[in-house]
Amino acid sequence: MRYNPHQEHLAMSKPKRPNKAKSIIAQPLFRSRQEQPSKGKGSYRREAFQSKSWEASCFMAA
Repeated sequence: MRYNPHQEHLAMSKPKRPNKAKSIIAQPLFRSRQEQPSKGKGSYRREAFQSKSWEASCFMAA
């Protein structure tokens, strides 16, 4: 096996600590969301809107 000075340097280096900025950004608070359009392309909803009267939701689904 050949001598590798880089490997020796890695053994003497400081132990890794968690990156605080990365851990904060990884939280669900910063996840990007795509808004669903209310009208137009991509706005179709498979389930009917649940209103107070069941008859209204029945007609919307049909």
